[in-house]
Amino acid sequence: MPVAFAMVDKESNESWSWFLHLFRTQVASRNPKELCVISDSHQGILNAQLQQPFQGPSIEEIMLDSQDIDPKMWSLFRDKDHHRWGNLTTNIAKSLNNVLRYARVMPIKAYIEYNFDYTRIHFIEQYDYAREWNAPLARKYWKLYQFRETRATSHMVTVYNVEHGVYNIHTIEERIGDRGNEFIVQIVTGNYSCGRWQNQRIRCSHVIASCGHRDEDPKTLMSGMFRTKRWENQYKGKFSPLRDVIYWGHSNTVIRADPVKLITSQIDNT
Repeated sequence: MPVAFAMVDKESNESWSWFLHLFRTQVASRNPKELCVISDSHQGILNAQLQQPFQGPSIEEIMLDSQDIDPKMWSLFRDKDHHRWGNLTTNIAKSLNNVLRYARVMPIKAYIEYNFDYTRIHFIEQYDYAREWNAPLARKYWKLYQFRETRATSHMVTVYNVEHGVYNIHTIEERIGDRGNEFIVQIVTGNYSCGRWQNQRIRCSHVIASCGHRDEDPKTLMSGMFRTKRWENQYKGKFSPLRDVIYWGHSNTVIRADPVKLITSQIDNT
């Protein structure tokens, strides 16, 4: 979940310097835990560090220290435990940008109201959808599961070890890259050669076909994160109406306009 975000006209040395200064004084100084900035390596971050040195290691030292980080934390290929660390970092920032892309041209006040109302409506709608949904998996994943369940009926299953759940799956139509139509499933160890479960965290049609041969319900192998109850709990957020401005506390914040960006010419309304 984002700790802090700001609205600026563009990414630049000045905007990043301003943001990191406020982040340090208003957020980091009040939080004893370690915090990080997720970015797309914009040059303004490094320049802001050089213009306003922060206490502690420099950006260059942090980047050098990052070489000692376990490769599975930043390389999907080495993520053998399927934690998908990248989805917990950069994907969040890009998802937030995608949601707010239509509001970027709005004035600040309208932007804030849009952001709040969009979030409130989204939570209410998703919570209602989840409560009315009767399938064991959330809507998106239930449709995907049904599609893969149908595809699994055309797979040919060859048994190699029942105790350890080792099967070879031959598919009629499916081809993934250069791996052809043969896939190995190891249900007990959770290893599947197609790589879909490792990347998507939801059972592929090959596993579903293997479970059918074992008379097991493949839905019992699904992670709890895809279940309807998790979907419902995810959107139980509480929102309260904003009280009238007369009840707001006093703020010492002073908003200063940039004279360079003032519009001096009269707008023609004809």
